[in-house]
Amino acid sequence: MKVAVVSIMKNESKHIARWAESCKDADYRYLLDTGSSDDSVELAESFGVTVLSAEINPWHFAKARNHLLDLLPDDIDWIVNLDVDEVFGPNWRALLEAVPNDGSVNRPRYNYTWNWDEFIYNSDGSVDVQGTVERGKRGLQYKGDKITRRLSHRWVNAVHEVNITQPGFQELQGFCELEIFHFADNTKSRGSYLPLLLQDVADNPHNDRNMFYAGRECMFHGMKDKSIELLKEHVRMPESTWPPERAFSMRYIAAQSPDEREHWLLRGAAEYPYGREMWGELAQHYHNIGDWESCYWAAQRGLGINHRGDLYLTESVYWGWFLHDHMAIAAHRLGRHQIALEQGYKALEHAPDDKRLKDNLFFYKNAVSKADVVIPTKDYYTGLSHVVARLLEDPKVDNIFVICDGEDSFITNGVVLSNKVQKILTTGPFNIHRAWNIGIDLSRTGNHVMFLNDDVQIASDTISKLVEELDRNPDIGLICPAYSNNQTYDLETTVTCRGRYDGTGGMAGFAMMLVSDMKTWRFDESMALWYGEDDLVNHVVATNRKCVITMATRCHHEHSKTLDKLPPDVLSNQVQLDRQHYEGKQAR
Repeated sequence: MKVAVVSIMKNESKHIARWAESCKDADYRYLLDTGSSDDSVELAESFGVTVLSAEINPWHFAKARNHLLDLLPDDIDWIVNLDVDEVFGPNWRALLEAVPNDGSVNRPRYNYTWNWDEFIYNSDGSVDVQGTVERGKRGLQYKGDKITRRLSHRWVNAVHEVNITQPGFQELQGFCELEIFHFADNTKSRGSYLPLLLQDVADNPHNDRNMFYAGRECMFHGMKDKSIELLKEHVRMPESTWPPERAFSMRYIAAQSPDEREHWLLRGAAEYPYGREMWGELAQHYHNIGDWESCYWAAQRGLGINHRGDLYLTESVYWGWFLHDHMAIAAHRLGRHQIALEQGYKALEHAPDDKRLKDNLFFYKNAVSKADVVIPTKDYYTGLSHVVARLLEDPKVDNIFVICDGEDSFITNGVVLSNKVQKILTTGPFNIHRAWNIGIDLSRTGNHVMFLNDDVQIASDTISKLVEELDRNPDIGLICPAYSNNQTYDLETTVTCRGRYDGTGGMAGFAMMLVSDMKTWRFDESMALWYGEDDLVNHVVATNRKCVITMATRCHHEHSKTLDKLPPDVLSNQVQLDRQHYEGKQAR
């Protein structure tokens, strides 16, 4: 079996070496030079490529390609039209040889990558082809169609040329795993395309594809009226029967007809509902006019299409962040906050460095974020009633768990309790770490958890402010409100206050909030009263999260009235035992 890899060229010296190396396994390598003024010809010949020359005047892509076709040897089985800015994927020859060579296939389709979402560059600024391919950030992909038998096809069209079957042949397609990658040279002008397309439309008024291409190209050149005229003619043509191109004509008409935008987009979606592009455009339109229910519907319809397909019209953005982002925004506006959060995360997965998506994610998170509050108490009922009253005023408080020592009654001094407040009785010696663990166990999945003393004074929005800070800053694992009048800025710390309330001591166990995704932590109940905060701070720091005392809100705590209830010798002895246990753990 003999394979020829061929192309036309003009001033392609920067790509010749790469092209020649890519197709070195071919039996024949031919380039038709159409008037290069650089060293393309000499360079190609130095790599063993056969270079032919021709003047095509006036220029016509199909005539140039057919001229080359006429000059090729007759003993060729397969002709691969590999443009000079394209390269083969690995093992291409063997993959092509796997296609039946018995005439049952005369146009094998293959995997073609037209563009890339992300490039890898060499030190000289050129594209690292191998690195880019290995990174795999591919953009538009479809099934290529430029491999044919020697005599079965010829080219038509002055631009956007295509192969059509010749008399005596029928189109016989198959599929092979061969890959071709396109690395467009964006420094080359495409200015000649529009006049060639308009000439093609004039010469072949029944060619629906060129009518579509011409209308699209006019749009790219800002020729609105001419573009709409040609695109509408494309939709009306009896020859225009392929739904995707018809739908895209309607899409381009919509883009240039703001007063009729919805009408044409809906027509396009009805014509071709199987691609994400129409639904994405509809979602954007409804976003622009603030119709959030329709925006949500269109984005959801688009995301319901799971097969990317292999059309040349497919646009990679609609298989990335776009539809997830629009569905998230619409869901947020409609109060469907959990869906907004889920879609916001999915959008960010596709574009992790996008600042707007990151900022939006905060709003989605904060809309659903709540905190459960854990309050260990003995019998300081006045303080307990006061702090519960403040918590019940805060919309971000989901549950309040009052962990009571012994059988003491929970007296509220006139505060009306809601179903947010749960009283849990414990027995045995007072153990604040056991109380905190009970609260963590009871805390609802996804909620942050606040550890709060019954003698701390807070504002009615303290919990909301702390939740907001955690949602806004995912690198924070543990946060507490400022507790010193001297503090004027957020303070990152790796220590605890240990009873020093001047704002310089560190994280304060009397008012600290643990982020929801770190609630697998459990306090060491072998320490009854002290050093649990230190243990927690060490854990947070070890997981590369921050402990922060924030100026977003304040609290006031003079001294622990709960600990004051303990006999001094009992307190002193327990603190000593706690210290020994903690220091022993540190030594290990």
